[in-house]
Amino acid sequence: MKLMTVHVCVALLLPPGSTGSFPPYKGVVPIICSWFFSPILTAAAAAIIFFITRTLVLRKANSFKLAFWVLPPFAFIASCE
Repeated sequence: MKLMTVHVCVALLLPPGSTGSFPPYKGVVPIICSWFFSPILTAAAAAIIFFITRTLVLRKANSFKLAFWVLPPFAFIASCE
């Protein structure tokens, strides 16, 4: 929902018939760059978390029991903003 709000705000800043040099507002460039870099950095963070979890939890002999200890902190971290 937050991303949708950002899209609307930026769309309001850039009217379709705007004239002049691009970008009409200098603050728009970091927002557009964040649309490209954010998914890449998020994928990298998810890959790191996955490989750490796979190495430290899923490849152990008692992985089923370890998963019950690891899941609550992961759920807590994922729910925090």
